Amino acid sequence: MEEPLGQQLLERHVPLNVKNWKYISEDDKENIVSKVLDTFDIDESEHNRDVILETSRRLYRNHRTRLHSHYKKFETNEQALENKPDEVDEDDWAYLVNYFSSPEYKAMSERNKSNKAKQVINHICGRKSFQAISYDARDPETGKEPNFQDLWQMTHMKNSGEWIDGAREVHLKV
Repeated sequence: MEEPLGQQLLERHVPLNVKNWKYISEDDKENIVSKVLDTFDIDESEHNRDVILETSRRLYRNHRTRLHSHYKKFETNEQALENKPDEVDEDDWAYLVNYFSSPEYKAMSERNKSNKAKQVINHICGRKSFQAISYDARDPETGKEPNFQDLWQMTHMKNSGEWIDGAREVHLKV
């Protein structure tokens, strides 16, 4: 099965030998935008550029997550290096194996796990970000996005009008 175009662009044009998306060069990001604009009949507007880059950032992060999951299948770095994913070149994989096993990465991972465990109230938006929900809910005439309290209600109240666990109390406090 062929990879989606966005994933193909990332695998061909974005290096993996950086800590995360913010360290990708502006030239590499511009290359992605140009490839998408050239491939599809899309206006070259600031909004479209932002959407392309945000989508690319998300795909990049997802790709790195899949690579980290692959890395975790092996007990040693040597085993991981011997079992490089097909879509990754050897230098990039060596960098990732070193990065995934670094004290810096492990500390960040533990911190993130700890913070995730502290979340007591989930939302009902699935994978859609609060920013995207706020943008979609803006006033069509003024372009103004909803305030925090309205956004909280949109993201924590079911269509039936029922709040998810604990969300009503937070809504009333704000």
